[in-house]
Amino acid sequence: MYFAKFPQSKYISMFFFGYISHLVWHEHKPRTFLKNSWEILLPIVFGHVGASMNLKAINKDVIGIAFGLFILSEFVRFCSSCCTGLLRCYKWRE
Repeated sequence: MYFAKFPQSKYISMFFFGYISHLVWHEHKPRTFLKNSWEILLPIVFGHVGASMNLKAINKDVIGIAFGLFILSEFVRFCSSCCTGLLRCYKWRE
């Protein structure tokens, strides 16, 4: 549901939000709060981009298999990031 009559209004509101934030904060931005908030919200925000789901269209027979594959993929991702972090050429944040 869009509050405006055209779907691209979110981009215009994004520019207005940035401009209003600049007017309010100037150079006294709460940098540590923004950094910590962004560190927490980053996986949530980019993990759910475009995640609008039609729950009625989901096949209920494959929910368990899909959840199991999700857990398996997260485990493989965690193991590969830990193994990559142990190599000397990479730092942990890379």
